[in-house]
Amino acid sequence: MSRRRPSKPSLQSIHRQRPPPSLITPLIAELAPDEVSADTKVLRDGFVNFRDQLAEVDYDVASADLAALADAELHAASDAIISYSATVCDPASD
Repeated sequence: MSRRRPSKPSLQSIHRQRPPPSLITPLIAELAPDEVSADTKVLRDGFVNFRDQLAEVDYDVASADLAALADAELHAASDAIISYSATVCDPASD
């Protein structure tokens, strides 16, 4: 008898519950499909870092260090997630 892995809650079910973004951000990588989980963690960590930098300058974007968003690893992770989404999640691909 094989054991089924417990299913992850869907992002849609979490969205319907309307939790604050501070609760969603840590969950994003945990809920991502295995194929993009590592990329999602990179993206999550990049946005958390940027959020923290914004907090340090009282959310004044003009004073924030935007170089963190130009990180090559962050862009590669974003590209991988977009590619995965277009391939797997695009209804036109059915």
